[in-house]
Amino acid sequence: MAVCDSVYRFLRANHGRRCTAPLTGQDARALRSFVHLVELYRVADETGARCALEAMRATVGAMQTHTRWMAREAIAAVADWEDRERVWREMFPDEPCGGSRRSGEGA
Repeated sequence: MAVCDSVYRFLRANHGRRCTAPLTGQDARALRSFVHLVELYRVADETGARCALEAMRATVGAMQTHTRWMAREAIAAVADWEDRERVWREMFPDEPCGGSRRSGEGA
């Protein structure tokens, strides 16, 4: 199973069975693309990693604000749990949370 397919299983196992319900068709495709870009980021050289981060940022921007937290969590489906925050901060260095909080969570 491709990691972009297994990301839903990963998210549901870690955040609840219905956590992916808010994803629209566009959100779902953006999330799948994001996961592939995380894979690229992990194996790329410096230039490739920089380009992957740029593409990851744009892909997250294509998601609804209240679903973006899933992209941040999906980093751990491809990399390690510890990589989540570091990669997210590389993507959004000027934003404290980068839109990574679930709807309703405190700042």
